[in-house]
Amino acid sequence: MVRPNRLDTPRRRPVWRPSIQSRMLASVRRALGRVTFAGFTRAVVVLVLASLLPYLCREVFRDSIIIEPFSVPKRFEDVGLSGEVLANRIGDAMRRIEVSAKTDVTKDSLSTMRDERSIPNVEIPGTKIELKTLIQIAQAILGRHPQHVSGDVVISVATGSCPATEQLDVTVYVTRGRDRSSVPRFSVPGGEADSLPQAAAEMILRQVSPYILAVYKYDHREFTSSIEIAERIAEDPN
Repeated sequence: MVRPNRLDTPRRRPVWRPSIQSRMLASVRRALGRVTFAGFTRAVVVLVLASLLPYLCREVFRDSIIIEPFSVPKRFEDVGLSGEVLANRIGDAMRRIEVSAKTDVTKDSLSTMRDERSIPNVEIPGTKIELKTLIQIAQAILGRHPQHVSGDVVISVATGSCPATEQLDVTVYVTRGRDRSSVPRFSVPGGEADSLPQAAAEMILRQVSPYILAVYKYDHREFTSSIEIAERIAEDPN
């Protein structure tokens, strides 16, 4: 009787030893069994924050100017020129100036309250903190406050004119964090209210981005004004 060669006999796994796949599945089940709801929630929060990190950094470190509604006479509101409409027109005028200025200098990110309201504000899963609130907290900690621009328009009588004529006196305020400064007050004739947004936009840029305004004036061949702004920058580079 010929005995079979042991080398030719296929080796079989003992029935009491589980396969590698079975052991891997069992390890996964045990790991999942140890995960608590709180741990799962923390993991979700970490993943969400990691995915939002590029957006958060961009929002925290960008130089932004928010144009808030202006205070306007009731006469303006009656014809549809409300404070928010005026702010939108001023913001549009500032954008046109910055776009047309031929320079590679980084330009501000302009937005109005209308733009700010259009940004969805979502709550971060697993927390009671909204995304905008988180951005504001980070900005406050790092001192990266956006600049808020507001102002008021008052109707007055031009002095020294005969007969007496009305004029629009405009005061603009620039606020950054707790610091507030006012742009030099300017006036436009009462019958030229349409020129007010452009005049206000130039006065605001003279305060917050004078180099951009100087380039814009130069491109439009307003050399005297461009030189005056450049000299002001040289005297006070900050």
